[in-house]
Amino acid sequence: MTKDEEYIRALALLIPREEDLTDTEIRPLLLALALRIRNLILTLPESPLARQLQYPRLRTTLLPQIQTTSTRIYSILRTHLSPVERSATTAAATLLDTPPQPPRPLPQLVTDTRIRFQSLLALFAPRGTQISDFATQLLRLLDKTIQAAFFRNDPTTEIAARIVTTRRNRPTFTKGTVANAWRSRTKAITAATFWAIAFAAQQRAAAISSTPITSWTWNAILDPKTCPICRPLHNTTAPTPSTFPSGPPPIHPFCRCVLIPNYSD
Repeated sequence: MTKDEEYIRALALLIPREEDLTDTEIRPLLLALALRIRNLILTLPESPLARQLQYPRLRTTLLPQIQTTSTRIYSILRTHLSPVERSATTAAATLLDTPPQPPRPLPQLVTDTRIRFQSLLALFAPRGTQISDFATQLLRLLDKTIQAAFFRNDPTTEIAARIVTTRRNRPTFTKGTVANAWRSRTKAITAATFWAIAFAAQQRAAAISSTPITSWTWNAILDPKTCPICRPLHNTTAPTPSTFPSGPPPIHPFCRCVLIPNYSD
């Protein structure tokens, strides 16, 4: 197995494992929040006008609960950053044949790691007395479902079922529910965070490499899960990561692409 293959294999094992561990810890928080909101929605009257008038007041009571869940999710996510950083740093040093670099401390990870043009810290930090951007995303997903149901004049029980469904008296993730949309959003952020950490580790190793890197090759990790966005990029090259037409990976939620350095003969 070549160094390139070992590097890809290391990341392909590391990041999905950490994603699954994070998801396992976060799932109960999202289900519990969705169930509390579902029970509150059931208190709304059937009258369309009365529901429209009461929901804004009910929504205000939801904000602290959503923010509390956001804070707890951030706390869980933080516990997985350093393990990813350490393993990704080791893998990058092996790939580029550089001395192992000390992993970045956790405070630096949460400020340096960027998700869609903002740091992880900024994504989860409440803005003044307001809720965090991540909590706002959860709230918008909820509002989208509620307002659409109000527009259709769905019965209150059907609206509640669109928040979360239960199976054997236990809340569960079901396609089309708010709870499932929350989980998908959280998993996308988790994946983007871990792959961004891996890419940063690779670039730090490249910066101290004694052998000049002449170009970079895009590897889309071809398998049945490879998306149509990344598949055409496989084996394309660029002088630097930033000069790829789409920019460096990750380029979308759940992107698993990696860059492989090329050296002069």
